[in-house]
Amino acid sequence: MKNHNIKLLNYFSFLIKVLLFSLLSEYTLANDDKIGTVTEINGTIVAINDELEERDLLIHDPFFLNEEIFVTEGSSATIQFNDSTTVIMKELTSINVSEFENSKKNPKLKAELVKGKIIIESGSIAKKDNGEMIVGVTTSSLGLRGTRVDIDLKPSGKSNISLAKDSFGNVGVIEVNSGGQTSNITSTEQVLEISENNETTSRDKTEEEKEEAKSVGETLIKSSKIDEEEIIKQLQQKLQDGNLQDANNDGVVDGSDVEVTKEQITNEKKQNIDFIVENSKDENTEFLSDVINQSDEKSTVEVIEKIIEGKDNLVEGVVENLSDKDNKFLTSSTSEGAGLIKEKIFETIVAKETDKSAAILSKVMAKADDATVASVINNITEKNTNEDSKLSLKVMADFSEKNPEKLETLSQNNADQIEKLTISAVEKAESSKEDADLIAKVVAVANYELVNKVVEEVSKSSTEEKQTLSAQVLKAIVDSNSGKIDIINEDVKDTMIKQTIESAQNQAEGTGVQVSEDMTSIVSDIIVNTDTETGSKMIEELNNSAADKDNDLSLKVISDISEKDTTKLNVLSENNKEQIEKLTETAIKNADASEESAELIAKVVAVSSDELVNKVVEEVSKSSTEEKQTLSAQVMKSIVETNPEKIETLSYKNKETIINQTIEAAKNQAENVIKNDTDLSSVVSKIIINSNENTSLIVLENLNDKSEKTKSSLSLNVFKNLAKEEKFEEKIESISKKSVISENAVEKLIEKSIDDIKDSKDITVVKDIIKKGGEFLSKKIVEIDKKTKNENKSKISKILDNIIKEDPKKAKEIIKKEKKKEIQKKIKKPKKIIEIKDVIDTNISAN
Repeated sequence: MKNHNIKLLNYFSFLIKVLLFSLLSEYTLANDDKIGTVTEINGTIVAINDELEERDLLIHDPFFLNEEIFVTEGSSATIQFNDSTTVIMKELTSINVSEFENSKKNPKLKAELVKGKIIIESGSIAKKDNGEMIVGVTTSSLGLRGTRVDIDLKPSGKSNISLAKDSFGNVGVIEVNSGGQTSNITSTEQVLEISENNETTSRDKTEEEKEEAKSVGETLIKSSKIDEEEIIKQLQQKLQDGNLQDANNDGVVDGSDVEVTKEQITNEKKQNIDFIVENSKDENTEFLSDVINQSDEKSTVEVIEKIIEGKDNLVEGVVENLSDKDNKFLTSSTSEGAGLIKEKIFETIVAKETDKSAAILSKVMAKADDATVASVINNITEKNTNEDSKLSLKVMADFSEKNPEKLETLSQNNADQIEKLTISAVEKAESSKEDADLIAKVVAVANYELVNKVVEEVSKSSTEEKQTLSAQVLKAIVDSNSGKIDIINEDVKDTMIKQTIESAQNQAEGTGVQVSEDMTSIVSDIIVNTDTETGSKMIEELNNSAADKDNDLSLKVISDISEKDTTKLNVLSENNKEQIEKLTETAIKNADASEESAELIAKVVAVSSDELVNKVVEEVSKSSTEEKQTLSAQVMKSIVETNPEKIETLSYKNKETIINQTIEAAKNQAENVIKNDTDLSSVVSKIIINSNENTSLIVLENLNDKSEKTKSSLSLNVFKNLAKEEKFEEKIESISKKSVISENAVEKLIEKSIDDIKDSKDITVVKDIIKKGGEFLSKKIVEIDKKTKNENKSKISKILDNIIKEDPKKAKEIIKKEKKKEIQKKIKKPKKIIEIKDVIDTNISAN
């Protein structure tokens, strides 16, 4: 009996094992037919097979070919196929997949939407050139080509179909076959409506539809992320509820099955992430970054490592996005794996430097812990093999500008690393405005120690081919934050000032490395925009450097200062009169007698104090000798053209001297003693026209005096040029009315001009002046004619004779200007006036 019972037990045990084996075999076979997994569920969904057998689907459950997936009322679900196609199913939605082959040779997915609403994010099948993905909707079929599609099948049989950008920014095509007609949907703004009778119409998407499309992304991210802790919790809940399968086939469902199932799920999800990586582009890494950001650290490390090894062009975009999301792995994880992969990340960015690299690394530093910051800096300063790279400078400038508070913290807590970055940044800088501006961004927000470290490195680097770096940096600092000049160590500041002036002198002399930037302008900008003390130091160094030079740097600098800030020169003069006077002396001493130099001097005169104006003119007078004897004339011309009232601020001695030199130069030119491209008689005429009457009289008297001592046509030349001026007659009449002396000076100019007439050409010139002139000039000619006894009388007669021939009316006017005139010699048709004399009607004799 006992043996019988044992045999019976053995038999039942064998039957149980056979049954379990059969069940496990069915499960394994079923898994072989698995085409996808439930990745998200809210409520209840059911799978119905061909025999109409139903089973509830839970999170991470598989679904199979020819199963109808049904989402109950008030529920929703997301399912993901083995090719990474993802379908979001709304309530009361039913879908059935009849064909699925995820192969290279014949990729195919055919499904039918029985009812409800789905959103499909296409996977690899629809994105392959030979792939075929077709979704049936009642009597219509949709062919999907690499895109996202929204299909809403109403209970009435009407359907709405629309296209959207997928997670990678792509817009594919939907080929719609309905009622024997084929049409394509290519616009993401349109909805195709298919009626119960297969009639199609198109309309714009509503705002509600557009907003719904935006929410799809978060669902797709949740379905794609890998969070092992979350997966384990979900599987443990299934184990507790009795819904977990025997994954390891040991005949017992327990905790070990949780681990095996977790591995299966994560492996599937890794394949999906591989698909995401493969389809991501460097200009669109947002979706990939979101998936990584919501995944656990282990998965993050694995995914980023794959990106670095297989698609490193995505690294920058992913790192930037993770920084924006304050991703803890990137900014603060201290695990060994995290540290190693972050090293690889930063090394990759440095090696593949782009225009965005600096801003991205700066962003990481702004949000990262000290260890991560150190890793970034080490890679920038030690692993950058590109000799032309300025990454360290760009990173430091970007970081300083956008994160000044963090810079302060790092300068205190991570001083060695910041110093390392500083040295590298300045070493990589060129002598360009762009690089100087980057350095200035650092200086603008840095503390005392860092500012001085930066400028110290600048002064060390400002040699040979980078000799202008100090100048560029000083200018950039005073332009952006001039107050920072005050905290620069005096010795370093003095060195940089010396280097700046030396660079400017080299450019002026044409020695050393020549740069395209105008160093004169840079020097004047620094002086104008900095404090008085630094400005004075600049001028002192400029004076010291000019001792053995004969270029025009000093003149250009002082002129530039005057033009850029009308008060700066006077302020500097008040605080450091000796240096400004020395600068003035050097500037004028080295100036040539060109119109350009004269205009530069005039700019200084225009804005200077009376004292400085007189100093300038005094130096001009000293220099206006020998080969530079026309300098006074050129300067006087420039002054009266730009700011004539400044002439009146001159001392009598300075005014008299510079006028005398001007007319002497004009006389010498008229005598061909000197050659000059500028007509100095024209300069004299402009001084007369533009000065006030007192100064004009001094000029006329000096001119008349020198005209007596020359056989040249000096007076006539001046008179001709005066006549070209718009207010010529008005001006000489105004001078004449001042006094008897003034009147005599004007008459003498006209008389000497007539005396200078040499030929008929000169007669014609003067005739034209009188002819075009007014009453004052006509009167003066008649008066001079009355007083004249020499050959000038004949010249005047010829002038008037020509006027009569050309314009008898004008001649008549000239004669009528006096009280009465009488033509003593009459001819039949007068062509010539022999003599004009007063005719007095009233007897004024004693009788």
